[in-house]
Amino acid sequence: DLYEALDRTSLVSDGRDVNHEVLDTATKSALYAESQWPELGRALAAARDGDGAPLQRLADDYNGRQDDGKYDSSNESFYVIYCSSGMEGAAPSDPGALLKKLKAEAPWYSRDYGESDLTERWCEDGFGDPDLAEVKYDGEGPIVVIGGKNDPATPFRWAEELTANMGANARLVEFSGEGHSQILVSGCVDEIAGALFTRGTLPKKGKVCAPDTPMARPAWWNSTVQVSGTELDTETMNSYFGLKPAKAYARYYALAGSASTEFAKVSSTLRSKGLQWSEGDNTDPTESAQWFYDGTDSGKFVGVYIESVEQLKKTDMSKPVGIVPENHVVMAVFYYP
Repeated sequence: DLYEALDRTSLVSDGRDVNHEVLDTATKSALYAESQWPELGRALAAARDGDGAPLQRLADDYNGRQDDGKYDSSNESFYVIYCSSGMEGAAPSDPGALLKKLKAEAPWYSRDYGESDLTERWCEDGFGDPDLAEVKYDGEGPIVVIGGKNDPATPFRWAEELTANMGANARLVEFSGEGHSQILVSGCVDEIAGALFTRGTLPKKGKVCAPDTPMARPAWWNSTVQVSGTELDTETMNSYFGLKPAKAYARYYALAGSASTEFAKVSSTLRSKGLQWSEGDNTDPTESAQWFYDGTDSGKFVGVYIESVEQLKKTDMSKPVGIVPENHVVMAVFYYP
């Protein structure tokens, strides 16, 4: 219904039309990992209520739109590489049968398809008819190929085929979790990549990386950390602050007061629980994390950091684009073991 409504009448965001095509692109952008599904859900709800900015932002990310309104060259380069490498397949022998199968198995994305969409060449004649480039390597350089068993965009068999073509010094690492690309997401993959880049060492054959296990909430957390505010989505804010759930336990709160006022409140509460304040690089919680620790228990300490209203607006984390209420600060409260 929303797709058809935007096809009839576009919303407007920053002077640009947000129509059904923007909805389509935004949806594709968010389907690369389940972690983006909540953001897509919020964007769809906002568009339903007349606000197209969140959908526009997702589409802009997919299309490589930069802050100055210019676009990077990713879409153009993909087209050139694809066509000059001879990757375009031959037309189907029975386009009618293929269309019927697409309509049955993928009705949403094939809803506007006709037989001509399956038979017309995508690459222009100027590329000629190049042969498909063979990927082959038999050198001594160490190579690691990472493939996701549950990657929604790239089949795992492609990683297997690539590894087989890269010679004896290639290793395939299987990531058993979900999502597209795992460097800087999986601690296991990061260790393998670090060893390759810094020492040139390879993992053992048959290496499998499981998803990171989020850190459990400390037993003392609920009785010690008490913040009066609107709790925000942890996964979204972990990504924003760059905290990995396998290495830190964190909670995030939107607060209506100023950074100094809200920090004074949480500081008073934590000290009333027996914790001592240890300043960060400076005493400003919007510039440096502030630490609270228990002098009798080395495993009990809390970090507090506050993101200002101005910074949240600058990074589009405030509504209507982001998830933080307008004119609110965000307090990150976290624990590193």
